[in-house]
Amino acid sequence: MADKRILLVEDEILIREMYQYALNQRGYTVETAEDGEQALEKLINQKLTYDLILLDVMMPKLDGISVLKKIKQPDSPAKAIPVFLLTNLGIESVIKEALSVGAYKCLIKSNMLPLQILEEIDTFFTHHT
Repeated sequence: MADKRILLVEDEILIREMYQYALNQRGYTVETAEDGEQALEKLINQKLTYDLILLDVMMPKLDGISVLKKIKQPDSPAKAIPVFLLTNLGIESVIKEALSVGAYKCLIKSNMLPLQILEEIDTFFTHHT
């Protein structure tokens, strides 16, 4: 798993640092973005490539669904990168929209321990490498 690159898009600094630390401890290379605009800058303008994007829904400037729509556009260099949407909102309409736009999976942070989210990521890479 050490060769896997993850882009973590999370506006809350403590959560972002906690996940970055935990993912690094598991051997993943993690880059972060603190909002949707910064994520798109890395993905589309700089054309950086990742094996997975962890994308928060509720962010300033550009929310996660808007970022997801831009990532999954046919001309986007990042369209093939799997996206796990991270949300505290268990709102079914948000989850359905995210999946229909192209999210691989929606993880409800408030219903899962951080360790469970890490296990979801490990399982994904175990089955997709």
